Amino acid sequence: MRLRTAPQRFNQGVIRGIQWIPLLVALQGWWLLYTIPLVTSVAATRALIEVLILLRGNDQQEVRCGQLFRQRIRHLRKRKSDWFFSGLMDLLVIDSLILGRIQLPISQMLSAGLLVIFVLCVLVLFYQTMAGWQTGGPLPQLWVSFYLFGKQPKKVLAHVLWTFCFAFVLALFGPVYLLVLGMSGWVLGNLFIYQK
Repeated sequence: MRLRTAPQRFNQGVIRGIQWIPLLVALQGWWLLYTIPLVTSVAATRALIEVLILLRGNDQQEVRCGQLFRQRIRHLRKRKSDWFFSGLMDLLVIDSLILGRIQLPISQMLSAGLLVIFVLCVLVLFYQTMAGWQTGGPLPQLWVSFYLFGKQPKKVLAHVLWTFCFAFVLALFGPVYLLVLGMSGWVLGNLFIYQK
C-alpha cells in the first residue's frame, strides 16, 4: 500500500508545482514592476510575501493575484521606514557589484560578505513580514524579527541553504529564469520552510 501512496503524493506535488508556475511568473512581473523605483523594493517584497500567503491559503484567488498585489502595495507604500531599509539594501547590492569588479582578493571577499549580509537582511525582512502577518497588528521592530529568525537554528540553516541552492539552480539555467521566477519562487520556498 505504501508503494502506491508515495508515487501518488509525488505526482500530486508535481501537478501542484506546475499549477503554481503561472502564478509565480505573474507575481514576479508585478514585483519587478514595483521595484523599478528602488525605494519601494521592500514594500514590493512585503506585498509579494503577503499575496503568496493568501494564495497558499485559498487557491480560488489565483485569478486575482495582480489585484491582490496592487492592494497590498498601496497599503505598504505608506511605511516611511521601509524606504530607508530599501535604500540600505540597495546600497549593499550596488557596493557588492562594484567591489566584485575590482580584481583584488580583498575586494572579492568584501563583495561576497556584502552579498551574505544582503541575504540575511532579506531573510530578516521575511521574518518581520511573517510576524506582522500572524499577529495582524503592526510590523515588529527589526531586532524582534532578527531574534525570531535566530531562535530556530535549523530553520535558519534551511533558509540559507534554500537561498543558495535556488540561486545556484537559477544561475545554471540562465538569467532569464532568474527574472521570471526569481523572487517569487524564493519566497514560496521560504514559506514552505517557515510553516514546517
